[in-house]
Amino acid sequence: MERNAWAGVSGKTRTKGLGHKWRFVSLLITSTVLGTAGLIMPIIAHAQQQSSGQSVQLNIPAQSLRSAINVFTQATGWEVGFTSSAVEGKRSTAVTGTMTPLQGLRTLVTGTGTSVQVSGPTTAALVAASTGNNGAVAADGSTVLDTITVQGENAWGPVDGIVATRSATGTKTDTPIEKIPQTINVVTADEISSRGATSVAQALRYTPGISTSGYTESYMIADETVTRGFSPSSNYLDGAYLPYHGSLGGALQIGPYTLERIEVLKGPASVLYGQNEPRGIINMVSKRPTETPVHEVRVSTGTYGRTEAAVDFGDPVTKDKTLLYRFVGLGNLGDDQIDFTERSRMLFAPSLTWQPTA
Repeated sequence: MERNAWAGVSGKTRTKGLGHKWRFVSLLITSTVLGTAGLIMPIIAHAQQQSSGQSVQLNIPAQSLRSAINVFTQATGWEVGFTSSAVEGKRSTAVTGTMTPLQGLRTLVTGTGTSVQVSGPTTAALVAASTGNNGAVAADGSTVLDTITVQGENAWGPVDGIVATRSATGTKTDTPIEKIPQTINVVTADEISSRGATSVAQALRYTPGISTSGYTESYMIADETVTRGFSPSSNYLDGAYLPYHGSLGGALQIGPYTLERIEVLKGPASVLYGQNEPRGIINMVSKRPTETPVHEVRVSTGTYGRTEAAVDFGDPVTKDKTLLYRFVGLGNLGDDQIDFTERSRMLFAPSLTWQPTA
């Protein structure tokens, strides 16, 4: 009984003591938070006022307006928003001396036809004179951006990755593959490159219904394949039939490096291209000029002393991108598994695209 009584008294005493301590700690924390908030708010306000009105030393040489804005934001800590039309093709004015960030920014865009709109203590937006309200900051804080044009995949162009979504082989029109009522398999340029294929037959090794094993594939002298049991497959380049001369090695061989994609159309739908057997066709789509610059050089080596060099260049010729060019070149040299046999090939594939404006 005495032990239990002692425990009860002791417990009551500790509870009361802790209550006083917790109330004291709570008051201390509350007063600290309120006092700190009172100190921090003036500091933040002073920092904003200082960053927007205090003079800074700037030394930004004349350069492209886009890069000059990047240097300015790093030097001042300001955030400057702009659209592509506000800075594209424009050069900044050199800024040297001590001035406020706003003065420096306005000096930077002098003579560019771009104006500065301040949207906050340390934020601003650049607006091109010819874009109207594009890039302007509205009263509700929203920003009106200029139009962004997004161009997706087309049936004759490059594919981002190994999964194509459009094809022209089954309908001769740019159509989504999922809406074509035929079986079409597409091997893209990325897939050809990742496999290291040096022939069309090698690129088609993993295509269902296609057999590439045989004499011509083993010795790489022709692209003769078997489609659904029919041999040889009918080969087309950009929809044009490649003649077959019969016997072993009678099929023409196209370098896969020059191709954007290889499409296999299976079944009797092959009659879309004229007289064909019900096996289907293989249509190779060559690389074409694009508005996106392409600059690639490759050098490789392989078995039997094989060495190969390849180039792929493409770019718009005119500023309005109405005339485009593409040049693909390939050359290789080496021996073979058969003694006293040498291989030597060279290929050049230049092309032009003219896109007249209305």
